[in-house]
Amino acid sequence: MPRAEQELDMIRLLHYMECDRDIVVINQKARVETPDDWLRAFESARKSPSPFNVLAVQQDMFLQITNHIKVLYKATPQFPTRLIRETLFTRAHPRMIQHHANWNGPFEYQSSLT
Repeated sequence: MPRAEQELDMIRLLHYMECDRDIVVINQKARVETPDDWLRAFESARKSPSPFNVLAVQQDMFLQITNHIKVLYKATPQFPTRLIRETLFTRAHPRMIQHHANWNGPFEYQSSLT
């Protein structure tokens, strides 16, 4: 086998991952429209070596992600931090100064002194 073909075969093998093998066993032509249909499709997709472990999730599990990660992270850092101060000047409003003193809050407007 020429070297170029060997390298191409190696690339194909490297790009075929475990998750690809899992998705292949799911019936791609199944008529699923609701979350319950998807649940049944995934549960019946694989019998051996063992069926997929499918969890029925609810929408509130996604909307309240902070409840799930709160146990992993501390609310405040263990080291002192400084406040952020960001100031924004634009050409559209040259006499306006926009600023905020936190990471993700809205800009506050302050007219510049004349």
